[in-house]
Amino acid sequence: MEFALDVALWGPKGSGKTSLIYSFGEAINQDYANGYDGFDFLIKDVSGNLINVKAPSEIEDVREGTREARQVNWQFSRVRNQNAPTHSEYTYEQSCHSHWISFIDDAGRNLTEMLENTGDNMDLDRALRRMLRAKHLILLLDHTLLTESNETLDSSAGLQEQLGAYALPEGNGGDSTSPNSEPSVPLATESTVRLTQNQYKTQISNLFGHLTKARGENNEPIHRKIAVCVTKADWLDQGRVEKAVRSEDAAWDIIHDEFGKGMLSLLRRQENVTLKPYVTSAKTESKDEWRPLGVVWPFFWLFEEAEKRQIADQSQKRSIRSTLFRKKIKYSYRPFPSLQWPDGR
Repeated sequence: MEFALDVALWGPKGSGKTSLIYSFGEAINQDYANGYDGFDFLIKDVSGNLINVKAPSEIEDVREGTREARQVNWQFSRVRNQNAPTHSEYTYEQSCHSHWISFIDDAGRNLTEMLENTGDNMDLDRALRRMLRAKHLILLLDHTLLTESNETLDSSAGLQEQLGAYALPEGNGGDSTSPNSEPSVPLATESTVRLTQNQYKTQISNLFGHLTKARGENNEPIHRKIAVCVTKADWLDQGRVEKAVRSEDAAWDIIHDEFGKGMLSLLRRQENVTLKPYVTSAKTESKDEWRPLGVVWPFFWLFEEAEKRQIADQSQKRSIRSTLFRKKIKYSYRPFPSLQWPDGR
């Protein structure tokens, strides 16, 4: 079965939207392409060729920052591999699907300015419409952009100098992923605006305001799946990160601690959305290489939700006589690898 999945990404400039996309592709190639639980996970381009993710410095939008709206179109597939047990054929039949993913990526500046556009800028209007059409969103929270006062992040300054407040404490690894190391991958050529906690919260509040007003068929509210990703987790205390990748509560705690009680309250009180928090990191800053951390979880969650919804819709169309058949479908479906939350979800 094939699905068309529009995934819109929102985050300020420099929050790592494009890096998240490509690090997801790299994570699949590294960890899942050659067999996992009887499946092969594959990512192909529109021509059917397997994706070979280049190094960060070889991808212009990662190296220079995204300058204009674009869509990255990939096909993600979960297929049965030759090592899958033969007695579970029906399970794999119910669990092997393909997703045509259209990543809606845009310049961070556009994504923030579009929220305050009064209609006189057609480019910002289009950016907002693209965002509102998507039922699946990834919301990026970048703690390294936070500041206690209004200021500008100078792309020519050293990374440690700019973000010294976020350096990992001594004894916390000190390896090449630490922000104490000077990056070899160039920063975006344009300056990046830093935000206070309240400014960040206000922008996301404005985004939710637009999402709430949007309507689908028959003027019905649109229910969305939104993955809230704290990015650049390799700059956080690694003990906290290890807890957050295993516990939803710990992930919410990081959002509370880094972005404030107001942000946490805003996210958790939204209606007509299903929210899940994640802690992610895409690449190292000191070396020109991807080092994905947690980037697959939000995508796997979105894929699984789409598949379960489609299977449920199909089973409901069958006759009352098929109650046992519907139960068979439900319990035969093999979930994606996922974080194991404390409540077993």
